Amino acid sequence: SDAALTIDGPTGDKSNFIVSARQSYLQLLFKALKLPFLPTYNDFQVKYKYHIDQKNEITFIGIGAIDNMVLNKELQTTGTESQKYILGYLPIYEQWNYTVGTVYKHYGNNYLDTWVLSRNMLRNKNYKFEDNDESKNKTSDYLSDEAENKLRFERDFRSLPLQLKIGGGLRYSFYRNDTYRQSFMNGELNELNYRTNLKLFGYQIFAQVSDEYIDKRLQLSFGINAVGNNFNQNMKNPLHQFSPRFSASYSLTEKW
Repeated sequence: SDAALTIDGPTGDKSNFIVSARQSYLQLLFKALKLPFLPTYNDFQVKYKYHIDQKNEITFIGIGAIDNMVLNKELQTTGTESQKYILGYLPIYEQWNYTVGTVYKHYGNNYLDTWVLSRNMLRNKNYKFEDNDESKNKTSDYLSDEAENKLRFERDFRSLPLQLKIGGGLRYSFYRNDTYRQSFMNGELNELNYRTNLKLFGYQIFAQVSDEYIDKRLQLSFGINAVGNNFNQNMKNPLHQFSPRFSASYSLTEKW
């Protein structure tokens, strides 16, 4: 129910890429089956990697999607009672989302540094016209946006007696919602209007140490993590969201 195209290969001695795209033709099948809704989806992917030198490399990754669903209005006159009923309440959906990110790695003599910068966003939208006639008023209208921007740093020490990783990160996110809906209750028309606009700035620090014992059969790991954000006064202090972690694993035999 879809068609896809993928291209990949080198772009030089130090870099390579892959690009992929997919589009559905499911809506044609749904229309032939006389279903009241006709969905269409599109997917996209891209990855690019560049080896700067022996100690540095950078990678870019992106994925995205566009998904829409329209109504099969032909069934308003030719459809069954069940199909007309579904068309009477089902709205039109429009949605898209994407995630993009860049990872930079530096291989030091005794450590590995990793920088990660990313953004993701999702938009949801749906609306409904009276009698599915766009010349008339809307009976419902919904729009929401969710997005996050993240920056993270990690350093992995590789020459210590113990395995040690430390790092921290920043995050800025926001959520918006605009909702309008009409409803009939007790013979009267009621309107719902809802608005929200939430913005959050967060921060994080973490550390993890691990080691192996008894001929590398026993593995122990201990970590700490603390996060904070500006949602309220209490959550601004990362010590209030302090999380210690401990794990242990043991290999009984080579197979267990």
